[in-house]
Amino acid sequence: MSEKAIKLLKLRIDKLEAVDFDLEAWKAGTLGLLQKLLGPGNSTSASIESLKIDYSSWALRDATSTYNPSETCRKMGREILGGLIDEIKVLGLPTDQTAVNVLKLFPEKVRSELSKALDSGDQKKLKSLLQSQKKEELLEAIRKLLMINH
Repeated sequence: MSEKAIKLLKLRIDKLEAVDFDLEAWKAGTLGLLQKLLGPGNSTSASIESLKIDYSSWALRDATSTYNPSETCRKMGREILGGLIDEIKVLGLPTDQTAVNVLKLFPEKVRSELSKALDSGDQKKLKSLLQSQKKEELLEAIRKLLMINH
């Protein structure tokens, strides 16, 4: 999963180089991706959201003659997403709390196997593990899950 996330983030970085770059459109696409990868309310999304092209007279007056507001936003976008890629490479993606809560409902032995199947993205193994559970155990897990979310 981390490799796919990194690939998607690199595609977002590549879009910063487009000739017809539009910051607001880029931010919208990037924020949607970040919400899926990191969940709502993450600090990386807040950093991307805060990017804006500052054409105010004060910004232009105080800047050097090489100041390019659009390029400044592009550099910030590259740095923010590059930092996130480095973080994912070292720490991995944050764990989905819903999946963690569901896994807690199963006995340790089953939880470990389910976790491995989820981490590898092996849908067949996941399905097989769930099908091998007793109906009563699955019903109890669903009941507990409903109680957690109620």
